[in-house]
Amino acid sequence: MKHNLAAASAVLMALLGPALPLAAPKAAPADDARTADAKTHFRLGAQYYKEARYREAITEFETAYRIKPSGVLHYNIGQAYEKLGDVPSALGSYSAYLREEPQAANAATVQRAVANLEFRLGATGVQMLYVLTDPPDAEVWVDGRMRGRSPFYAALAQGPHAVSVAKAGYRNVTRDLVLSQEHSTELALSLQPGLSPSEPSPAAAALSASAATAPAAAQSASAAPAAATRPGEAPAKVERTSWLGPILAGSLAVVAAGAGVYMGVQARNAQNSLLHGYPSSPSAADSLAQKAKNDATTANVLYGVAGAAALTGGGFILFGGHF
Repeated sequence: MKHNLAAASAVLMALLGPALPLAAPKAAPADDARTADAKTHFRLGAQYYKEARYREAITEFETAYRIKPSGVLHYNIGQAYEKLGDVPSALGSYSAYLREEPQAANAATVQRAVANLEFRLGATGVQMLYVLTDPPDAEVWVDGRMRGRSPFYAALAQGPHAVSVAKAGYRNVTRDLVLSQEHSTELALSLQPGLSPSEPSPAAAALSASAATAPAAAQSASAAPAAATRPGEAPAKVERTSWLGPILAGSLAVVAAGAGVYMGVQARNAQNSLLHGYPSSPSAADSLAQKAKNDATTANVLYGVAGAAALTGGGFILFGGHF
């Protein structure tokens, strides 16, 4: 993506600039002070960005946003994260930019960049999850673990996940979802008021459920399956078997075995040429002998890789990905 920090900076400076006398009432002194402070941090961040000091630029842009929020700052932060190679954080910032500035002139360009980054991220076995809540600042639990507060984003393993959100004074909500390889998943939840004061928080409910089920599990090895998590309960952690490991290991075994067969044939051909052919010179004979030796060694290494990959895939299947 073409990095257009200068254009975004110009837009931001216009947003942070003082109002024209005929367009709006004169800003209060406190507002003027905040605007000036935000400008200072923004200019410093832009300078750090030009000097390739991207982490320091991010700190200054984030400070400017806290003082005087502007969606354009998310774009600048995303640019800096992308320069650092932090794809999940870049995607999180670009997503926030598009939510706050849906009519931005470069929205289509940013959307294409996001699609490209998500494709690259998906190839690594993870994908982005965004959790938005109304009202915001709710606890976000993923697979039984408290991961942060909304608005929330994270790169998680592809496949099924259980997501719960909890906020004082509101009913807990739980959703099951599946993260695909191709694109991110956004979960937008509207929280309903009415949570009973006696209803346990997800953390307390998880601890209580663990203590209550431990004795029963000790008495019987064949305990009944746990009930599905319902709104108001802690998101219980569920062990899930992923087929990604066996598939990758099996694919590697097949590729390595095929390459080993090919190199073995090459070694045999070189050996036959040496034994039954007529090399034009001693150096040609030495070259054939060395090729036969090298190809045979490579074939043996590839056979070993194929065997190890096959064993790894079997271990994933036998032990559910935990061995």
